[in-house]
Amino acid sequence: MAYDGWLEYDGIEIANLSRTAQLGQSLGISPVWLSPEESEWIQTELGGAGYENVANAPWYDAGYPASGEFAGFIPLGAGGLGDSSREASVIEFVTDGGRSGRSRNATLPIVLSGAIVASTERGADYGKRWLDKVLGARGSSVCAGVPLRYFAYAQAGAPILHYRDVSLTRGISITRKRTTDCDSVWLFTCTLTANDPFEYGEPQFQFEGLGEGVPISSPNVHDNGSTVLIQESCPVYDYSPLYDPLYPALVPSPTAPDFYPDGWGIVDGATFQRYWAVLEPVEPSATDLVPVITLRSDVDARMVRVSIWPSTSDTADQCDPLFSVVVSYLPADTPFYINGEAQASYVTSLLGTLRRTDSLVYSPDAKPVQWGSFNDTGMMMVTLDLFTDSEGIEGDGSLTVELSFIPKSD
Repeated sequence: MAYDGWLEYDGIEIANLSRTAQLGQSLGISPVWLSPEESEWIQTELGGAGYENVANAPWYDAGYPASGEFAGFIPLGAGGLGDSSREASVIEFVTDGGRSGRSRNATLPIVLSGAIVASTERGADYGKRWLDKVLGARGSSVCAGVPLRYFAYAQAGAPILHYRDVSLTRGISITRKRTTDCDSVWLFTCTLTANDPFEYGEPQFQFEGLGEGVPISSPNVHDNGSTVLIQESCPVYDYSPLYDPLYPALVPSPTAPDFYPDGWGIVDGATFQRYWAVLEPVEPSATDLVPVITLRSDVDARMVRVSIWPSTSDTADQCDPLFSVVVSYLPADTPFYINGEAQASYVTSLLGTLRRTDSLVYSPDAKPVQWGSFNDTGMMMVTLDLFTDSEGIEGDGSLTVELSFIPKSD
């Protein structure tokens, strides 16, 4: 299980052993058995200050004296946090044996239990209601969840991990109350569910500026350059099925052909400029990665292709990338994000307004983007392809790529 001594739900800190230990000491709450020194590393890692002052706590409200009597909650368990939800259905044969179905990742329930601690029963009641309100928050949509962040383990330097679509599926239930003249402790349990069951890490920046035509200055880039290539078709597995000529009804109807939208002109023989960068190995290689790509251009651009390749690829390869997208239209002076974690593309205005751009992003075969995860123990390669000599295809050297990787595991 991952470390549950610090939890942040929808950007709000709901558990922090370092804060609760210091508040317990300053408020004289004896049931807080953890000394402030044992969890001081949390405050150091988060860059926090003033934990001993309840006025700095996220739940404090000067208009409600009870909020100054609540010291936070101590997690006693977070069953499921960091676990895999991969499962496969099994069909038992009437005879010996059976068959396992395709494995899939189910939603992941996280059973959270803890102790609400306060100097008064009024403070404990306030803490329970505050926590219930925070956990009941929803995302931008009624059906959307929110991020849940935590440390991978209890040690300085531990990475922060998160689930990205978490919602409360069973509200807080108080299981026991203990109140004295000096303090009040309420034990509770609730259930959160990660609707996206994959565990993600923080973005790992790789480089920026690919496409400027100058060497990239980044410790994560082994080598980079540019070259001119001719577009070539990749081999496609094809076959001609054989049918019984006496039974034409068994011949299936033809499937709808794939087609490119108007304006697509990536055809054989087209010349394009390729900018490439070979990355140093990304650690840990045992963890899958999803890309976060940011495109920037001084002018409107069309038919921009970005691909990520395995370590065995050559700078002139055009087939079998690990990940590849084509942007049919890239507006000028607007950062264009292709986010593999959110499985979405979007732009943001100067005012911070988010506008989805999924209709502008395709896979190279004119199908929806294949949002996969990948990694390679060697040096992967990133390419930016700009088409310049075909009708309807525009590119410019002012267009650049920034890349980060987000670790992903189940």
